Amino acid sequence: MNYLATCDRFFGDAPGGAYRIAWEFAKEIRNLGHEVALLCGSFPEDGPCGPAEVEGIHIVRYRFPN
Repeated sequence: MNYLATCDRFFGDAPGGAYRIAWEFAKEIRNLGHEVALLCGSFPEDGPCGPAEVEGIHIVRYRFPN
């Protein structure tokens, strides 16, 4: 099964409580054998916009509007 989780920012870019919950959820879903993606907002100092893969989890970052 495929899962999509969303959060304000990716835990790897900005470690924090809510971001960690989304990251831990995604890792648990991956460990159960499912495909999972995180849709995360980002600032210019974060990773590049667009798709990436981190530890087998698809990460899609988009820039926050000004």
